[in-house]
Amino acid sequence: MKPQLSKLEAIGWGLLAFGILLTPVSAILGLVLVIIGCICTLKNAPKVKPLYKRARIYVAGVLWVVVVLGGMTNNAPPPITPPTITSLTLHCNSSLEVDIEDTKTISILVSEDGASTENVTFTSSDSNVLTFTADRTNDTLSGIITPKAEGTAEIMISAGDVESAPVTVTIVDSERIAAEEAAKKAAEEEAARKAAEEAAKEAAEQQAVVQQPQEEMVWIPQSGSKYHSKSSCSGMNSPQQVPLSQAISNGYEPCKRCY
Repeated sequence: MKPQLSKLEAIGWGLLAFGILLTPVSAILGLVLVIIGCICTLKNAPKVKPLYKRARIYVAGVLWVVVVLGGMTNNAPPPITPPTITSLTLHCNSSLEVDIEDTKTISILVSEDGASTENVTFTSSDSNVLTFTADRTNDTLSGIITPKAEGTAEIMISAGDVESAPVTVTIVDSERIAAEEAAKKAAEEEAARKAAEEAAKEAAEQQAVVQQPQEEMVWIPQSGSKYHSKSSCSGMNSPQQVPLSQAISNGYEPCKRCY
């Protein structure tokens, strides 16, 4: 036959149960009731008891601890939801020029402080010309332009339905352009040198013609054997003016009147 619980022991077990139930509402008050219940149960229990009855006291303590921990978990503050991004901006001019041997970092402006940027997407309209990737070092968000080939492409960023204004990026090969300009300049200088040489040669020829003595011109009659220095000499009718050498080679002799 099982021994009957004393009145005080029964009260102790009641306080234990009530203390555990009260713990989620007030941990301190629940602990006080559990402690009082344990004391009442231990002091008023028969001196000779099986060990399992004392083990109930430990079970009650463990239950109280579990309830306290559960209450702490339930009372934990809810996680803070970061603000939603409503505006994204590429902090640069609307058009850029980047050398093919360089990279360029673009700062990103996010409208809301503390907003998560993990879902911000970086886009290049032509990955064969350039790539546009995220850089999240030092707790800041930036974009890196990496050239691939000469040409033009647009870059932009987005987060869901929010998009930045596109930026036009032109990739140039400065070394190739410099070489072409140098070759063009050399060709222009060579053409100018040849033109100057031709102009100098032509001027020299013209100067030589001017400096060459002009042959004396004489008048010869339609009929007769004399050449004259004046067309009116000897009453010539329709005389012809020819070089002196021609007149001599044709057998004409000088007129004694005008020579």
